[in-house]
Amino acid sequence: IIGGKIFVAQKYTDSIDDIAKKAAKNIQEISKETQKMAKEQINALKYLEKIRKTDGEENILINNDIMSGHKRNTNVKIASSHAGITLGEDGATHQTMEDIALMRALPGMAVVVPCDYNQTKNATIAAALYDGPVYLRFGRPSIPNFTPENEKFEIGKVYVLNEGSDVTILACGYMVWEALQAAERLEEQGIRAEVVNVATIKPLEEDAIVGSLQKTGCAVVAEEHNMAGGLGEAVSGVLARRLPSPVEFVNGGDRFGQSGTPSQLMAAYGLNADAIVEKVNKVISRK
Repeated sequence: IIGGKIFVAQKYTDSIDDIAKKAAKNIQEISKETQKMAKEQINALKYLEKIRKTDGEENILINNDIMSGHKRNTNVKIASSHAGITLGEDGATHQTMEDIALMRALPGMAVVVPCDYNQTKNATIAAALYDGPVYLRFGRPSIPNFTPENEKFEIGKVYVLNEGSDVTILACGYMVWEALQAAERLEEQGIRAEVVNVATIKPLEEDAIVGSLQKTGCAVVAEEHNMAGGLGEAVSGVLARRLPSPVEFVNGGDRFGQSGTPSQLMAAYGLNADAIVEKVNKVISRK
């Protein structure tokens, strides 16, 4: 727009369109090759910078690939980085807060969200050996490395990082570290929090979650994801069927992302230890 008039750079329209089509074609070829390898029992691992693409054609191709390969239960692994809002300054177009919900909805798809470098490495090895489709969710920012270096990762298992008797904090990914920080602060208040790292959201280890709630009587679920379709709703479904209990949630709500540093965004969306401590005090009051 110059001087109130709109000028269209027609000269470059075709070349931009050609680039987009070539990119989409490349994705389609990779998708077909991945499914072919899986059908031939070659364990295929596909890396995506993010599940959601800003280009509509690419988005359709990726989703079609997941669906068409998945309905045959092909042995495909999807490793997706830059998940959540901790991607930071790149903003809403590059932040994915709905991916867990999308992947959980696919029949038979395992959904794995490791919490640090060691667990990410071990989870990737486990996914490669797993017979069936797996979605691996990786974040971008550096966080402390606190899980054992050579701990065997089991898809479908939760990990108790801190024993407690007053409240269960169920967390995944980046929020596990925040949960541990919250547990330290709660200890100073005389509240013993059991911190459970739910590294596999699907299939969910229901017995372990129910067992923890039988001991503590209430829970807070923390995740770097929208309120719909993530860990919170997965846990709620289990408790509704097996052990109705007071539960509070720490999540991104029903919002898109925005630009900012990871720490700024986590504070703005209430995804930190402060929010967990607040929800713990609230849920304990409901027991």
